[in-house]
Amino acid sequence: MDYWFLDNLDKLVPIIIALLYFIGASRAKSKGGEEGPSPDTSERARKIQEEIRRKILDRQGGGRAPLPEGPPREPEPVFEPDPAPFPPSPFQEPVFEQKAESFPESEPMIFVAPDPYEEERRKIEEKLKQARELTKKAEIAGKEASVRNRSKDLERRLAWRTNNSILDGLDDTTSIRRAIVLKEILDNPVGLR
Repeated sequence: MDYWFLDNLDKLVPIIIALLYFIGASRAKSKGGEEGPSPDTSERARKIQEEIRRKILDRQGGGRAPLPEGPPREPEPVFEPDPAPFPPSPFQEPVFEQKAESFPESEPMIFVAPDPYEEERRKIEEKLKQARELTKKAEIAGKEASVRNRSKDLERRLAWRTNNSILDGLDDTTSIRRAIVLKEILDNPVGLR
């Protein structure tokens, strides 16, 4: 019985480690629940959240900064100058402003800009047309070459078959059997091999 603990030590070590981990975690949780977050951390978190909101609004609004929360400010007074700062003197002739003649509004000019990609499209279409023609020519040339190669291969086979009359006899099974029997007869005897 004393040896059971030592024999199963490799199975017990992970279980013991897991128990110690869970006990330590539960103690840390109970200590953390009693204390609560400090006021400094909550204030810091609030500031970070406000800054994040501000940055988001800046990006969405194209640079408009949100108004700070607080009491609304009174509008600033606008300075309006008097229409006539100096009264006209009796010895001076009154000055009247002359309005410039307004030009009649002309019809808006419609400017038709040439398509900047039209020329590129034409070039690409020409290249595509040339590429198609080349592929057709290549296919035709490839077919002609393959026909020539086949005819050359056929001529070589025919020439080789006519030159080797012995190999011509190996086309059917009876001639193959006969060749094997002749090989056994003409070769060295089996006992000497």
